[in-house]
Amino acid sequence: MNVWQRITIYILPIMILIASVSMSLSILQVDAQVVKGPATDILRIQRVPITEVAQAFQAGRIDVYLYGGIPPATAEVLKRDPSLRVLNAPAGLVDFIFNPAPVYIANLSGDQTGRPLSELARLTGGSADAIINVYYDPDKGQTFVEYGAYPGNGANPFAFKDARVAMNYLIDRDNIVSTIYRGSASPMYTFLSSYDPDFPLISDIVLRYKFAYNPQLAEQIVTSALTKAGFQKVGGVWSYGGTPIQINFIIRVEDERRDVGDQLATALETLGFRVNRLYMTFGPAIDTVYGTDPAEFKWHIYTEGWGKTGISKYDSASIAQFCAPWFGYMPGWAEATFWNYRNATLDDITEKIYSGNFTSKEERDSLYRKGVELCIAESVRAWVATRLDNYVLRADIRGYTNDVGAGLRGLWSLREMNAPGKTTLNLGHLWVYTARTVWNQVGGFQDVYSVDIMYGTWDPMTWTHPFNGLPIPFRSSFEVQTAGPTGKLDVPPDAFIWDASRGGW
Repeated sequence: MNVWQRITIYILPIMILIASVSMSLSILQVDAQVVKGPATDILRIQRVPITEVAQAFQAGRIDVYLYGGIPPATAEVLKRDPSLRVLNAPAGLVDFIFNPAPVYIANLSGDQTGRPLSELARLTGGSADAIINVYYDPDKGQTFVEYGAYPGNGANPFAFKDARVAMNYLIDRDNIVSTIYRGSASPMYTFLSSYDPDFPLISDIVLRYKFAYNPQLAEQIVTSALTKAGFQKVGGVWSYGGTPIQINFIIRVEDERRDVGDQLATALETLGFRVNRLYMTFGPAIDTVYGTDPAEFKWHIYTEGWGKTGISKYDSASIAQFCAPWFGYMPGWAEATFWNYRNATLDDITEKIYSGNFTSKEERDSLYRKGVELCIAESVRAWVATRLDNYVLRADIRGYTNDVGAGLRGLWSLREMNAPGKTTLNLGHLWVYTARTVWNQVGGFQDVYSVDIMYGTWDPMTWTHPFNGLPIPFRSSFEVQTAGPTGKLDVPPDAFIWDASRGGW
């Protein structure tokens, strides 16, 4: 079935004049020189598969291609066309996410978190070395003991954080960057890339781990962690309770992640695991990984991919999104009916960073470093590469912004791109079929393809600078007034106050 989607965005000139006179609004007539913008005021966005990008430009169907995941080989061909321009931006992220769910959860009455693991194991019939988490739920009045391996219930190697950390030494990032991405990527070791403003703050932490390709070290760490937990390696194959361990590895097939996933799958097989390679497109993969309870173990590893929306001088969201349960992007996805990854320390640290609950830059930086250290130690995600995405546009296009964090997908280009004498620009974008993907962010979809187009339909109050990541005015201006972290500011008497309990102003 050939699915065709087209969206037309009209860029309307809006002028708002606001005047306050004796607590009333008046309409003002202003004699001023009218400055006309470019002729381009309509954007038509249409589905163009990656394999048809070159033909679409040659046929004059599109002026710009918004999706940056054009393969390096295709980008090299397009660069030879003098009528086109190819831009690069570190806007794509690739990682492996591991399912850390337990295979068995025991519960005890009352708060038993003060007991040693050996005592908890005796009370719940398991091995202390197989316990991965203990927590008390005051609402239920029970202590829960989570096991990564338990007699009769099997075992999950990725429930053990040492085994997850070991995966960082099993990933051949240099080979992936040079061979699979053909140089259009750079190695990545945590959720920040070397292009992010906060990376220098944490670079020494990353370097300390020496996450180079070292399969011998990976095997040593895995062997130590799993043997203690009761796993056995028989005939070169890892097993538990006499049953070989099988890893369900969901590998995306639309882009380089197929080769990236295959490389890790082969390395895991060499390590002694049986790997069930589940090749999936966007829709089935998303539904399986993010739509099922991790405790069902329909997946153990997934080749995640992310598109950045820009850069931030002082990150407050990425560390929460990729490390902390409360933000809803860790296994379990904050779905109440699913098993959820828990880490109260990471929640506390990242909530403080996100809400600005600190009194100095030094305190913020200290919190950030602690969060990164703990996030790496947990390694629920092992980061692979930052894609240097390729964006293609006609050479006569003006007014575009190659955002350092988002390339042409940033907020600015949809508003400012134009071509001399053309009232309409035709933009191509990737559209991936699923039952719930119709390029409709309003309907609640958060896939990158929908979000990119959404940027042309709304204005934020402020945004981040496309080159330095600092907050700047967008729809509204602002002036910073502060009394410091401990002082107080007088609130204007006519200010509105939201009453959350009453649900009104």
